[in-house]
Amino acid sequence: MAGSGTEVPFRVVALPEIVYRVARKGMGDAYARITPEDDRNPKAGGRFDVLGGGVLYVASQPRTCYLETLAYLRPSPGIDLKAGHDDSAFLAPGQVPAQWREDRTLYTLGPREESRLVFVDLADVETRTWLYRLLADELAVFGVSHLDVPEVMHPNRAVSRALARLLYSITDEDGAPMFGGIRYASKYEGTAECWAIFERYPVAVGGQARIDREDPTFAEAAKSLGLTPF
Repeated sequence: MAGSGTEVPFRVVALPEIVYRVARKGMGDAYARITPEDDRNPKAGGRFDVLGGGVLYVASQPRTCYLETLAYLRPSPGIDLKAGHDDSAFLAPGQVPAQWREDRTLYTLGPREESRLVFVDLADVETRTWLYRLLADELAVFGVSHLDVPEVMHPNRAVSRALARLLYSITDEDGAPMFGGIRYASKYEGTAECWAIFERYPVAVGGQARIDREDPTFAEAAKSLGLTPF
């Protein structure tokens, strides 16, 4: 635990027995992989993608999955939200098409029995302080002088990927990887818990469910984002 004085200067936690993921059908356990070109692009790829390794993004609750995956459908400021002349053919900005739901599934996942690695908790301030000390010179290039929660969710994904790259590379005294991934707070709801699972940490799909428009959790998440599902 961070701040113990006699142990490590960072906080680690275990992945819950059950986590959730919204993904396209057949992609429940498909790890994200980033190309060298996208890795150099601050707007491309996943927030904690690691070049040369896979990363799986999950959340502790279905609502968080919906928030994370629906948010990109929010209209940009200034867009006219009125529907077009042919309402049966076109959806107005801010509406979630039925096809979005039909193309995706809510997956339930969990660690396999052999999973023993722990996760670094980026919600912990002492952990972020420790990471900043290790990466101060690299982060300074991006104008980052402190590693607080907004910096972890920095619009420039090169910042968060620098954190992931370091944590992915750390090994114990025997040369074995120390961490199975990262715990972080959702940028859409600060109390919501998200996880970036490194490919070295084996997980299994335990179940999957259709995303129903009438599902209260889905409907409330969409409403929270100002979206209307169809």
